[in-house]
Amino acid sequence: MIPNNSLISSENNTNNASIPNVSEMNSEQNLIQTLDKETMEILKEVRAKILRRIDEVDDVFNRTIEDLVKFREHLMSLAEKYNNVSDNIKAFAEAIERIIDYTNKVKQWYKDKVYGEITKLVKDEYGEIRRRRSGLTIVGQYVTITANKINGKIIVMLTIKGIGGINTNVPPLISELIRRSIQVGLMNTDGSIDKKSNHPRMNTVYLWQIILWLLAFPGKNYLIISRININKKDVKLMWSLISLDYKFKEKPKLELTFHNVLITYFTAVLGDGYIVLQKKQNNRIYPEAGLTGKQKLDLWEKMLRIMVGNYHKRNKPNVSELRIFQNAIQVLKMIYNEITVNEPILINILIFFTSRSNGEKIKRFINSLNLKIRRKGDYSIILAGKKFTVDTSDRLRLICRVNDENEAKKILEKLRSQYSITANVYRSGKYLAVNADSIIKIIEKNKELRDAIITILYHKYEDISDEKKKQLIRKYIMNLTSIKEDHSLRNLLRDHKVYQGMGYST
Repeated sequence: MIPNNSLISSENNTNNASIPNVSEMNSEQNLIQTLDKETMEILKEVRAKILRRIDEVDDVFNRTIEDLVKFREHLMSLAEKYNNVSDNIKAFAEAIERIIDYTNKVKQWYKDKVYGEITKLVKDEYGEIRRRRSGLTIVGQYVTITANKINGKIIVMLTIKGIGGINTNVPPLISELIRRSIQVGLMNTDGSIDKKSNHPRMNTVYLWQIILWLLAFPGKNYLIISRININKKDVKLMWSLISLDYKFKEKPKLELTFHNVLITYFTAVLGDGYIVLQKKQNNRIYPEAGLTGKQKLDLWEKMLRIMVGNYHKRNKPNVSELRIFQNAIQVLKMIYNEITVNEPILINILIFFTSRSNGEKIKRFINSLNLKIRRKGDYSIILAGKKFTVDTSDRLRLICRVNDENEAKKILEKLRSQYSITANVYRSGKYLAVNADSIIKIIEKNKELRDAIITILYHKYEDISDEKKKQLIRKYIMNLTSIKEDHSLRNLLRDHKVYQGMGYST
């Protein structure tokens, strides 16, 4: 029990409840009072959680240091593999060495200063208790214990004081376009803009997300182990990062093309989403990918419409959720191919974290790539108000079934007026076929149809196993993506398998 003369102060401002105010307060200004029943219940749960998990903190530091050491070794092996950026990779590894030294320093500080104080605070030997509407704070010299009541559960955080953080300087390892894609994903999930300095910042408990941040925001960064989160299932170190070389007045944006959104969507899924492998009734394993959030869903919906078209939206009391089922394998494979061809070093870094602690989501992403694609639905677009299938059997065509001659005439008239093209009528007027030359005219006039046709060709390439048919699709893509030397058109599709043999440099 806490004695009746425990020091209590009230905090009415709950806007920054997750970041406790650790400044010293004049004890003469605090009201001494008996603890109420709710405060006693919170303190009881805080004590139980801390005493149950406190001995795990040392192991968490050790695992973090081990993962960082292994990652530094991994970088040095990549420096031998990628000679063109070898110096930058080695410089990045030196920055990781500084983070390792810092983590060791914080670990020692915790053992020497913090651990003993925590045990005293939870055993009521001394301390100041600040009651808040959402929980309470226990203030010590080297640690502040914060308990927040969220959805009926008590979340306990230990803020380490007196040790500070470090400045790091990392060189760029990936292209500016890929960095921008990752930045948009990070800043619309776990990242935010500092209100005073306009620097981008992020809190995370995942080492892979720290590395992803440093890849997206090279240059000077400030890192600090700001908290230790103690939850029912585990203990995690909370890192805070601030990019000192970047400033944003608003969150970064990106042109929403098929090529650009893949990595942005992937980064968002790793942050605010999930990848799960589920067994269906026929005992086949299917992946499911989803994103959750209260805001930004309009951005994710635009991306999903570009990538797959079909998705499921589910509204919950506090959040909304966007999920993809039948197209999940295709999307994840497209993401993998996009990264592999444009930034192979990035995929090598991600794969490393599949075998480390807290890398389960990346591991499920990699495992999903081995699943067989079974596409439901067709390969169609809407043209002149009708569904046309993209046919690649022996030549590239758009095929539309019609009911009668009158319907065929109406469609032909729309094609003439909108795109100055015509179509061939086959099998006694039962279907129309738009040939390749007319397709070129369509995509020159309509960017959305262009993107849709290119995307379907990409899907068809991924779905078939016959190498001769793959060669045909390569040929069709090459013809379409060389129209008027339109580089933005080529950028829609940079899958290494599709581009192989085309003679294009990416």
